[in-house]
Amino acid sequence: MTKILIARTRDEAGGFIAKTLFFGLGGLMLIGVVGSASSSSDSSSAGSSAGGSAGSSSSSFSSSPAMAFEMCKDSVKNKLKAPSTATFRNFYQKDGEVVVSGSAGSYRIVSTVDAQNSFGAKIRSSFSCSASYKGDDRWSVSSTLID
Repeated sequence: MTKILIARTRDEAGGFIAKTLFFGLGGLMLIGVVGSASSSSDSSSAGSSAGGSAGSSSSSFSSSPAMAFEMCKDSVKNKLKAPSTATFRNFYQKDGEVVVSGSAGSYRIVSTVDAQNSFGAKIRSSFSCSASYKGDDRWSVSSTLID
């Protein structure tokens, strides 16, 4: 069932222009279908929660060095004065700015981050972090040091 709401506004000539807006169950259902389709396609991408775990449809990516870098980024952000201003190096650019050591789910990350300090000046700081994959998309992050 569709409901029709009419709002009238006065134009410059003094007449009325009728604007018709359609809201109905069909329109809401269409929005719900489109919204659920887009959210299900996003569910396969990796992310992290407040508990420090990451979700991924691929277990090989879940325990990868790239995911260890993401977990360390979250840990570093938690220690910054202005975490929303943090800019990290590109993990996939092989320029030596991100150094990863270790294997088999236990990694040591060394890199830099640009972020504002308490005075608002953007500064570059070095950081190091250890991340270990525990299985089932769970990570343990320890020894996060920022210079």
